[in-house]
Amino acid sequence: SGSLDLTVLGMAKTHFNQERKVRKCEMSPSEKLSVLKELSEATVSEAQKIIFAKATYKPELRPDSIKRVSEENLEMRFASDEELLVKVTKLKNRLFRGKPQVSMNELFHQICELALKASEPKAASTQKRGTKGVSKATEQAVFARDQERCCNCGTEELAQIDHRVLRSCGGSNDLENLRLLCRACNQRAAIEFFGVEKMDEFLSRKSDESALAQ
Repeated sequence: SGSLDLTVLGMAKTHFNQERKVRKCEMSPSEKLSVLKELSEATVSEAQKIIFAKATYKPELRPDSIKRVSEENLEMRFASDEELLVKVTKLKNRLFRGKPQVSMNELFHQICELALKASEPKAASTQKRGTKGVSKATEQAVFARDQERCCNCGTEELAQIDHRVLRSCGGSNDLENLRLLCRACNQRAAIEFFGVEKMDEFLSRKSDESALAQ
C-alpha cells in the first residue's frame, strides 16, 4: 500500500497509453498494478527513472524551456544523457576543486567563459603579433573601436591594422589614422594607391622570399 503523487499518477497514465499504442492492445491489469506499486511513494524524478526502465517505447523527454523566476534570474531546463552528466561532474571537480557546494549557475558561467575565450575570432590573435611602430595599447584600442571587423566589408577574418595615410606619406601611428581592414581589402587599398604594376612587383617579391625561407 502507498500513495501516488498526482503528477506521478499522470505519468503512469501516459505510460499506459504509450504502451497501448506500441503493443496495439491494453496492458494487463496485473502489469498496470505492478507499475503502480513501484511508483508508490516515488518522487517525480524516481518515477521517471522507473518508467524509462519499463518502457518498450522511446519515452519523450521534456522540451527545453527557459522561464523567468525573478527580475534577474531565469530557470533553464533541458533533458540530458548520462554522458553529459559525467562530463559536467568532471569539469566541476577540475574547475572548483575544494568547493563542492558550487551551484550549476556558477559552473556554467565558468564553462561559458572558458568556451568564449577559446573561440575568440582569429582577429584577436593578429593584434598580439604587433604592428610595426604601433604600441600594444593603441592596437587594442583600434580592435576595440572597430569591433574586430574590417572597416570596409565587415568581415572578422584576418583583420589587420591599416594606416589611412601611409607612413611613407607622412601618416602617423595615432589612433585616428588607424583602422582595421581584412587582408583582401588591405591589398585592394594598396593597389588603388600604388597601382597594379607596383603591387604585382611587391607581392612577387614577397612570394619569392617565402619560398626561400621554406
